[in-house]
Amino acid sequence: MAYKIYEINQLMDHLSQVFDTVRLVDPMDGRILLPQEGILQPDKYCFSIWEDNTRCETCISKTAMETGERKVKFEFTDEATYQVIACPIQIEQRDGSLYYCIMEIVFAVKDALLVGARGQHNFNMNIVTYQKKLYQDSLTKVFNRRYFDERIFCDNARCVLSDMVVFVMVDLKKFKLINDTYGHSTGDWVLQRTAKVMRACVGNEDSVIRIGGDEFLLILNDSTAQDAEKVIENINRKMAKEVIYDPEKQLCAVANFGIASTTQFKNTSACINALLKEADEKMFLDKNKD
Repeated sequence: MAYKIYEINQLMDHLSQVFDTVRLVDPMDGRILLPQEGILQPDKYCFSIWEDNTRCETCISKTAMETGERKVKFEFTDEATYQVIACPIQIEQRDGSLYYCIMEIVFAVKDALLVGARGQHNFNMNIVTYQKKLYQDSLTKVFNRRYFDERIFCDNARCVLSDMVVFVMVDLKKFKLINDTYGHSTGDWVLQRTAKVMRACVGNEDSVIRIGGDEFLLILNDSTAQDAEKVIENINRKMAKEVIYDPEKQLCAVANFGIASTTQFKNTSACINALLKEADEKMFLDKNKD
């Protein structure tokens, strides 16, 4: 069913009396549409309501349009929790052509709404569980690459880092040989145990991120290169005792490291890419020095 422009205007007027925000969104770029003036696309974007500067990677409008189905999700700001309902619709323009867009209905979730049959505590725990699944590597339980991309490596990153930051690239030596010789279950155990060791050796404000395969990134906040060296020493010491994959031969997993530090960290592509490149190059040198 296609709505005429006046029908959409009437529908949005009615819904606006019940919900906090009712709007039309172009699913291609997230711009807000104004049906009462035809189908215009002013310089206003759907993500601005979340105090963001870029479109969400898990954009509900884009997903709703791709699937052709209504979608629901929660969004969070520092002050409030919102529920968003996205519905694909068609609008018949004045020339008779059809315009495909998304109607988003947004409303703030008040405390009273959180307390239902299961209670507010269970609701909050479900949200925490969802966040963990979103940003946690399923095998090692440390942060995943998505966490790095969305929480650190983006213009509106929500993880605040100090001026003194150290990136440490970590790669397991001869990990493929471990997999090929002892099997993937042993390889998985080595990854899990290594991640556990690294988590135990960094601070609460630091991050352990599995970039992929047997490669990890440590982000040490408010730290220097000397601090990173001490962390690496502790990791090596603990791995020698706790990541023994062949007890008979007393073979333990060994990691290579590359350190890049700055005292003027800025959350920009240039700064982060420079740190990643330097840390990766130094790790490569460490890996090939033997």
